[in-house]
Amino acid sequence: MQLITIENYIFGIENNITNLQKVLNINYEKQQTITKPIYTHLGGYEETISFEAKILLNDQTKFLGFEELVKQARPLKISAFDLVQFRHILINSLTQELENFTKIRFNAAWYYTKSLSINGYII
Repeated sequence: MQLITIENYIFGIENNITNLQKVLNINYEKQQTITKPIYTHLGGYEETISFEAKILLNDQTKFLGFEELVKQARPLKISAFDLVQFRHILINSLTQELENFTKIRFNAAWYYTKSLSINGYII
């Protein structure tokens, strides 16, 4: 079952997505006064979305090229449940972490999981 789609990359149940978070920030400016602060709405808002996925060894080839796509720094199509449908994401942070190392022949090492943490602006 697919949970999140970014361009042609599908993050599903098998990718152990623990959470999916969308944050809506309204643009206010706070001005201090003697009695109490005054808040002025500057217009507009900012939406961000973030999630973490744990990619198992067998599925890692499905995500080859994803980092290169993010490096292009262009809006990417995204859909994720009712939080984001048929919009675009401008990814501003991609963190990758390798976990569960094991020793293989000739003193080499391998890992079984890769964790991805993705944050971006919805545009």
